[in-house]
Amino acid sequence: MPRVEAQQKILWAEVVKESGGRKHRFTIRDLLADGRFRQAVLDFLSTVGVGGLVPAGEGAGSGASEWRLRELRE
Repeated sequence: MPRVEAQQKILWAEVVKESGGRKHRFTIRDLLADGRFRQAVLDFLSTVGVGGLVPAGEGAGSGASEWRLRELRE
């Protein structure tokens, strides 16, 4: 996951710049609540694919469907 790690570095560099060098004082919850970091967080999330569509047959949706089918057969 080098792409995610690179994006994390970009996100935290923006936090350090905007906060005057206090990266360690912020949690992700703080970043989401603080308007100074809004664009950096949104850029990070969009780059790593959070909130994207899951292709048919993959992810939790297919597992839930299989579970439901199994339940109906019983």
